[in-house]
Amino acid sequence: MCNYWSIEPLCGHRSLYAGSNCYLIYAQLARINDPREAARPGVPFDMPNSCLPNRWNVRPKYVNEYCSFECRNNARHAERRCGERDARYGPGSERIGVGWRY
Repeated sequence: MCNYWSIEPLCGHRSLYAGSNCYLIYAQLARINDPREAARPGVPFDMPNSCLPNRWNVRPKYVNEYCSFECRNNARHAERRCGERDARYGPGSERIGVGWRY
């Protein structure tokens, strides 16, 4: 099973990073250099279902900082609401949210 890291800053904007790979991925990568597989069209790589991110192989890592200067500057107006879709910032809420990462 492969490992993933979910970096979770104070503002709530999460980032998912790939960690170490398992032997199933190494076996798929070895198929790319196999002469029998090279004769077929396309790239011979199939991602195993057990290696996709799920709740068993994603480890959260909480960091005690914000993802950007914009989130840090707006945190005093709405702590922990920066990462929400309906977040509004600053006096009068001139703008809605920051760039979203999916």
